[in-house]
Amino acid sequence: MKYLLDTHVALWAINEVERIPHEMMSVFERDDSEILISVVSIWEIAIKRAIKKKNMPITSTEALRLFQSSGFKLLHLELRHVCAVEFLPLLHGDPFDRAIIAQAQIDEILLVSHDQKFPQYGDFVIQI
Repeated sequence: MKYLLDTHVALWAINEVERIPHEMMSVFERDDSEILISVVSIWEIAIKRAIKKKNMPITSTEALRLFQSSGFKLLHLELRHVCAVEFLPLLHGDPFDRAIIAQAQIDEILLVSHDQKFPQYGDFVIQI
């Protein structure tokens, strides 16, 4: 099973694993689980670090290194994802989040998020 982690959950997975429920960590650690991180998350981290947002604990380069060393795979942003953003309901205004939601929806991947607005997009979202 494939799981796409939103940016917060991805950061927790490498920096604050105790914030992820034990049941979800057990799912992530199964041999048949593939954990994906969107390149959009790397972009979001880079932007937030550049504007010196306080809640961004590591640089995009550090995050990428840690994601890769943790065995996470990168999900690249493709034109089909970009075009799908246009057709998402306007439930969430953050462009990074909307791109990640579109990726999960189009590629039929389970999206793991802490954001309370994400589940409104469909049953492909797992809220933790």
